[in-house]
Amino acid sequence: MSYAAFKMMHWPTGIEHCASGFITHSPSDSSPPQIPPAQAEDLDSSEWPTQRRVGPVPNLVVTAANVLEVYLVRIQEDDDRIPRPTGDQHGGGGTMDGLAGARLELVCHYRFLNGDSLDLDQNVADTEGDLHLAKRLRRTPSDALQEFASGEELSLYTTTPDSSETAQKFFSFIVRDSLINVGPLKDFSYGLRINADPNATGIAKQSNYELVCCSGHGKNGALCVLQQSIRPELITEVLETADDLGEVTETVDYYVQGNTIAAGNLFGRRRVVQIFARGARILDGSYMTQELTFGVHNSELISNSEAPVVASVSIADPYVLLKMTDGSIQLLVGDPSTCTVSVNVPAIFASSTELISACALYHDKGPEPWLRKTSTDAWLSTGIAEAVDGQDGLYNDQGDIYCLVCYESGTLEIFDVPNFKCVFSVDNFVSGKTHLFDKYAREPSRSSQDIKSKVTEEANGSVKKELPQDMKIVELAMQRWSGQYSRPFLFGILSDGTMLCYHAYLYEGLENTPKIEDAVSPHRSAEMGNVSASRLHNLRFIRVSLDMATREEASNVVSRPRITVFKNVGGYQGLFLSGSRPTWFMVVKPLSQVLSSLVDQDTVHLSDNDSVNLDDLQKIYTVDEFEIRILESGKSGGHWETRATIPMQTSENALTVRVVTLFNTTTRENESLLSVGTAYVQGEDVAARGRMLLYSFGKNTENSQNLVSEVYSKELKGAVSALASLQGHLLVASGPKITLHKWTGTELNGIAFYDAPLHVVSLNIVKNFVLLGDIHKSIYFLNWKEQGAQLSLLAKDFGSLDCYATEFLIDGSTLSLVVSDDDKNIQIFYYAPKTLESWKGQKLLPRAEFHAGTHVTKFLRLQMLSTSFDRTNPAPGSDKTNRFALLFSTLDGSIGCIAPLDELTFRRLQTLQRKLVDAVPHTCGLNPRSFRQFRSNGKAHRPGPDNMVDCELLSQYEMLPLGKQLEIAFQIGTTRSQILSNLNDLSLGTSFL
Repeated sequence: MSYAAFKMMHWPTGIEHCASGFITHSPSDSSPPQIPPAQAEDLDSSEWPTQRRVGPVPNLVVTAANVLEVYLVRIQEDDDRIPRPTGDQHGGGGTMDGLAGARLELVCHYRFLNGDSLDLDQNVADTEGDLHLAKRLRRTPSDALQEFASGEELSLYTTTPDSSETAQKFFSFIVRDSLINVGPLKDFSYGLRINADPNATGIAKQSNYELVCCSGHGKNGALCVLQQSIRPELITEVLETADDLGEVTETVDYYVQGNTIAAGNLFGRRRVVQIFARGARILDGSYMTQELTFGVHNSELISNSEAPVVASVSIADPYVLLKMTDGSIQLLVGDPSTCTVSVNVPAIFASSTELISACALYHDKGPEPWLRKTSTDAWLSTGIAEAVDGQDGLYNDQGDIYCLVCYESGTLEIFDVPNFKCVFSVDNFVSGKTHLFDKYAREPSRSSQDIKSKVTEEANGSVKKELPQDMKIVELAMQRWSGQYSRPFLFGILSDGTMLCYHAYLYEGLENTPKIEDAVSPHRSAEMGNVSASRLHNLRFIRVSLDMATREEASNVVSRPRITVFKNVGGYQGLFLSGSRPTWFMVVKPLSQVLSSLVDQDTVHLSDNDSVNLDDLQKIYTVDEFEIRILESGKSGGHWETRATIPMQTSENALTVRVVTLFNTTTRENESLLSVGTAYVQGEDVAARGRMLLYSFGKNTENSQNLVSEVYSKELKGAVSALASLQGHLLVASGPKITLHKWTGTELNGIAFYDAPLHVVSLNIVKNFVLLGDIHKSIYFLNWKEQGAQLSLLAKDFGSLDCYATEFLIDGSTLSLVVSDDDKNIQIFYYAPKTLESWKGQKLLPRAEFHAGTHVTKFLRLQMLSTSFDRTNPAPGSDKTNRFALLFSTLDGSIGCIAPLDELTFRRLQTLQRKLVDAVPHTCGLNPRSFRQFRSNGKAHRPGPDNMVDCELLSQYEMLPLGKQLEIAFQIGTTRSQILSNLNDLSLGTSFL
């Protein structure tokens, strides 16, 4: 049995120390600065030492409570001209690489107010003042070291200035960015959401559920509701956009005899353009003002089914770009003065015989269009401004419009509109390169790269045979969303359903480097001489990964356009991908990342009018220190309503809360009760004790006070740390002892017990089996026998392990035991009494081990969806299988999953993983194989089987260039489509939300 483990559902921030100190560098320190020479009249050049390059100087950021301080590391250069005295007490440590000393200088500090605002205009003492670097270097070493000693004490112990050179500076701080993190996640639950569809099946049924998480700590504690899918409200009526959306009921002049391919606004929303297969209509409100026909000049062609029709549409006011089914394009040019549109075919495309596979318009809006500066170096000094909306949705500056064209040969070109001069060109865009740059901009290492790639292609000629002849880009889109320092995104959909995503950035070219290659294509050689200044030679694109859960079937990719850009849907902006597996790509503004979320319905169109006030989605609730509050959410995304409050005693804390099903021996019926285990925290001098509480739920929802009533309470000798229901009985863990109780309706009577070594932290139940987690002694596997009322030990882990969380993992008839520890590991064990290594069944044997890199606090067992491998019912959306996965939460806020794999898929993905360790460029050169190895932290540990694959690493396969993907698949004896199908099945089977 093998497994796949990954953290792909919710990413952590990556910050591990929130109340500590850390070293950071400013971006300007990425290259070593050169020490400026002194003036000739101040210092004899013969005495000036050889120039050194001092490395990046770090900054120290220290946080304590609600105060943050930033220290600048000041270094003292070693002056080679003056010999250092042997008895110099300040320089006893010697000189390291030309440095005589270093000190910390407090440059700024501020205090957080109420945890979320900053105390502005703090007065900070700069102990250096405004002295020039060269002037400081001209001082004698003795003076410098004396200042070093006094300055060090001043920086570390006081902020009072004691030097005549000290100058007061004023700093004001503004929050420029924030990271949203739901960590630490201590506990979470899984249940139906408000707008669940009771008739849903398959993926749609999975999206009925959501996670409710206990997040944060103290005053930053919160309840977080997490969903991975979106359930939109589908609108099929024709609506008019006035103050409110209203349905148009009277007769309208829209084309209703066939499908509408696209619709949009022209001339500043004064007109509506509707595009259908063979024509277009321009409407003023509901009345048509103009009608156009495409590619039809006589009545004979009207009846000819082979006549080209519109395949896709892109609108950028006042232009409408049409791609026809025969690979040609047409351009509708609007006249704002008359609000009319004319059909035009750009000359460069009219004379070209190359077929176009996809095209799109891009409107670079804003007062300073972003792409305009990539043709010059003006951005180095002025920066890039963001797009700003004006009145009535109009922009203060109309900006520039570009036309993106991808040919069936795979070449991508960008033209300016309306001149249609090529300003950017990329060969083999379909291959999914990691970086894109203008092929006419000379790169220093391009020739060697071309030689290497040519040799690789020739050596792997047999690999290229797998590439389908019809592999091409079928849809393009480019968009720059509003937001500070935003940069355009470039999207492309391949004919096999793969989606490419690129993020633009500015590149500073080398000086005296020609921008135009000597060899250009013949049909553009005439124009290349005078367009070099207008080409976007500083424009680069870098490929970014998409958290795309599933891939569209190849048969559905070419059938209809899928990309829709939205700017305000529920307060979010991004990209919507329609189809049988619709997906939302949300642009997270602070990080400029693209996140995806699967939709559970077959959606075709999207309306960009659903604006929601995000302030209504958050509310602060005050909970007393010792109480339990039962909350119920109102409408989806609404406020939590308090239904009941259960007060605790002074110093009493609830450690575990669980809804259990108990068999009432008096009424002979099952009862669902709320069980609560508590502990009194009164210091080390007071013996630990706790209470066991049971509550019943009432039927009266009008009176919240009667919703929950206490039915049982008992004080125990020890904290109640874990609860579980075992075949109608209640299993209670109190300190090192677990006791099984039967429920009479009024009393809990103990019928069996088991003594653990130290302290029980978790209990898990499957049928009559019990998994027990001890705080220092790993896990124990117990069995409950009704006959004889006995809890007996089956096996245990003989190793020493500090247990965090435990759970059972089920794969058909195979039962495994999973545990996480304080060294951020996850181990999987199994019970095999007939195996020799198990010591006659007393020892649990390791099945897999995995370093998660974070503390796992809870596992949740969820049933997986059937995939193409184990689906016996050919009907889509069939029911789940007898295969379960474990969803887990962590202290850094990430959410991950462990899922079982069939043996054939595991062997294929494991071989792929070994290839990707060397094929993928890893962050900072860190080795993922080394990182995922079990961490024993000095303890004796025997390595377990290598039966786990890392899906975080496997997800990088699709980010490789297409040629590299084919090469790796060929080397491991499989195909690219088979690998993508396995990864897709794994994502589909674990689509829990």
